[in-house]
Amino acid sequence: MKINNKIKNRTKKSNKKANIPIETMIVLFVAVISVALLIGLFSSKIPGFSKALYCKTIYHIHSASFIPSSIRQSQTYCEKNSSMYTTILDGADKTSQVESITAFAVACWKLSDYGLKQNNFVCYNVVVPETTTTITIIRQDVVNTLNKNNLAEILPSKELDVSTLKIVPKSHLIVEYIYNKAKKEGTVKIS
Repeated sequence: MKINNKIKNRTKKSNKKANIPIETMIVLFVAVISVALLIGLFSSKIPGFSKALYCKTIYHIHSASFIPSSIRQSQTYCEKNSSMYTTILDGADKTSQVESITAFAVACWKLSDYGLKQNNFVCYNVVVPETTTTITIIRQDVVNTLNKNNLAEILPSKELDVSTLKIVPKSHLIVEYIYNKAKKEGTVKIS
């Protein structure tokens, strides 16, 4: 009987010793994760990974209505911008390519709620096929196409930022919406 009690006591003690390191490891793991999250939250620029982690975890608590509005994260902070499309530039000649580029610009302007969105985003990644001949498109080509197709009412030419575009096979064009916070206006940029 005494032997059985000694075995039970030793088993209890050994179980406690084994549990302490596991519990300590769990506490340390949680502490390290917490410190990493806090450092990420208080840094001036949260890297993409930290932002993704934040948006999947703490954001839902931090943006809750019981948090004071002065420290509450904005509701748009964790919105995903899924508006970017990859597409292929249509047209074999300059006129049809300018029409395609103009259509992408108008579509981007519509995605921006006609210039009302207050964040920058890429609308289109336009892939130029290798069968395309090298051409140059200037801003006036796009403005003329807007006017010719009565699209200037939708996308005014003053809201269009187009530098001289050299269309080269196997290249890309980016059609993006840029919001200028100082001027409180947006533009569609093609580059």
